[in-house]
Amino acid sequence: MTSFNPTFGQGMTVAAVQAGALAKILAERVASGGGLNGLGAAYFPPAEAIAAAAWNLAIGSDYSYAETEGERPADFAQQQFAGRVMRQLAGTDPDFLVLRMRMGHMLESGAALREGPLAERFAAAMKAASQPNPA
Repeated sequence: MTSFNPTFGQGMTVAAVQAGALAKILAERVASGGGLNGLGAAYFPPAEAIAAAAWNLAIGSDYSYAETEGERPADFAQQQFAGRVMRQLAGTDPDFLVLRMRMGHMLESGAALREGPLAERFAAAMKAASQPNPA
């Protein structure tokens, strides 16, 4: 359904996560006695969201180079800033290192930085990083 730059190693991950989404939908239909009617309508939105998540990971890397052509997302600067803060945290905090790896491997989404056990610490780091350094 989708294809990706093999440099990022996302193709098999996306296929596996999409297969997991399909398996979940099928299991719910079996449990409820539902058939296959409307399966595509139920499956394509989560499959598209999975592909979009991988695409966003890829363009975040690609668009960090000035020579990359194309329109950057409206919140690109904020995404890049959050990525820098996350890399800094991951360099010193094992919890953020694990989360960063899980996000990169599509086992966690960016929602983990907005809600969950690390969200408050991430928000504090973002705020601190956005403050001007006193000279």
